[in-house]
Amino acid sequence: SSGINAEYGGKQRVFNLDNPTNRPKLHVQELENQSDRRCLYVGQVHPSTSESELKGKLGFFGRIESITLLDSRTSGGYKFAFVKFESLADALNLLKEAETTVIALKGCPLKISAKR
Repeated sequence: SSGINAEYGGKQRVFNLDNPTNRPKLHVQELENQSDRRCLYVGQVHPSTSESELKGKLGFFGRIESITLLDSRTSGGYKFAFVKFESLADALNLLKEAETTVIALKGCPLKISAKR
């Protein structure tokens, strides 16, 4: 019989991995929340910027899973993007850097924040 000590639901528990009914269950909402935290909003993207250019600039901070680049109708022709990193650590690394350093592409300072 194998077991593992883990905190689940705010309590320390021992899970018997041989018994499937004792395994902790991750709720879909918890998984979505983790996934959402890896996704960042990037605003003030120059209108002529491509996905590959944005990936080249932000890929320095970690491996990017996907980029969704959209045109904005309200910000003077600028684009915005949702950039999803493969790991939460990489996304947090970029957020931390963006707090203290201007990250610019094509002369435009990018506005980087957590996705809301």
